[in-house]
Amino acid sequence: NIADFLNIRICQELETISELQNAQADFTRRIHKSPTQKEQQEQVLEFAARIGADKKQLKKDRQAFKRWFGVDTVLERCKKRVAEHEYAIADKLERLGHISAEALSEDHRSLDRQQCWERTKLEELIRRLLMYSGDHRVRIEAFKCISLAVKALPKEIRNMILRESTVTFIYRAAMASRAHHVWIQCEALTLLAEIAPESFLLALHHRLTNPEQDDDIFVRRRAVRLLGAHAEFHQAAEDLIPQIINDPSIYVRQGIAEALGMMLASDSAAENFNLWQWYTQLVTSDQSAQVRAAALFAARRMVVIATLVTRVADLLSEVIQNERDVLALKAALTAAVDAIELLYTDNLDDQAVAFGTQLLPVITRVHQDSDSLVIRRYAAL
Repeated sequence: NIADFLNIRICQELETISELQNAQADFTRRIHKSPTQKEQQEQVLEFAARIGADKKQLKKDRQAFKRWFGVDTVLERCKKRVAEHEYAIADKLERLGHISAEALSEDHRSLDRQQCWERTKLEELIRRLLMYSGDHRVRIEAFKCISLAVKALPKEIRNMILRESTVTFIYRAAMASRAHHVWIQCEALTLLAEIAPESFLLALHHRLTNPEQDDDIFVRRRAVRLLGAHAEFHQAAEDLIPQIINDPSIYVRQGIAEALGMMLASDSAAENFNLWQWYTQLVTSDQSAQVRAAALFAARRMVVIATLVTRVADLLSEVIQNERDVLALKAALTAAVDAIELLYTDNLDDQAVAFGTQLLPVITRVHQDSDSLVIRRYAAL
């Protein structure tokens, strides 16, 4: 089938890369042992032929020795060939992930899915690719590929489908801040959340309570996003949120604002008073206007919960009256309009009318009295 074909083609690409790398290593040894310019040129041409140059190309290369062609040029050509095959692997992995997920979702019985998983030989391929030492995009796509496939499986068999050694590697990649590229760490966290919830929470606690500099903010942002997206982690989030809302990175605090919006919009956490308190703290007290704005945008999704409609209206009313930053105030006005539209879309006309009736006077006041021309115009819209 197509999955088997892609699996074979990816293995062929890996073999080609290995051949190119072996040819380059052999060329490097030979060139160092060639004392004369003529011998070096012959080695260069021989290497060019090994990595794919035909007779016509070799003739042009020989003529180019007098101008620009040489050792550095042919090494760059080899590097480019390797990169082309790495890109091909990444492209095929993306397709393989979707095809495997579709095949696994079609088998409804657990036994059928177990057999289908073994038939795809996906884990064997992915394990090989996770050890790949070249372009990190190959490993990133490998994580994405297996993550797509695993998500198609029922939750009760996800944590049993992969070998223990594979799960261990994924866990270490999620924990390590230096050993792996930042996007590999992000994808490892995403996959760990699907296959090993307990290990995910351990990794999450480690990454969020030990913030580092530079690119670590992307890992922490992904971590808090996953925290909000998975309902089974909402209860465990309560121990971490007090620290996350004080994260030194604005980008990460924007992420927890979004995550709190997802949590409060879920039936499992809508009535959690602590979550609402932390959310309102971000909306009203965070030092960064970007964070306050992100938190206000998250309010739009909360009106799907009937018990939160009044709370959201009260909060937006307070912010529109008291906020002085243009960005945050525009976010509050946008959130108010979007929330009303969402209520009408869900055929909750009475709540939409009540929501608008409460907010219209404060929006009108801002339109008439705000010191900012931008806000007066925005409120008018």
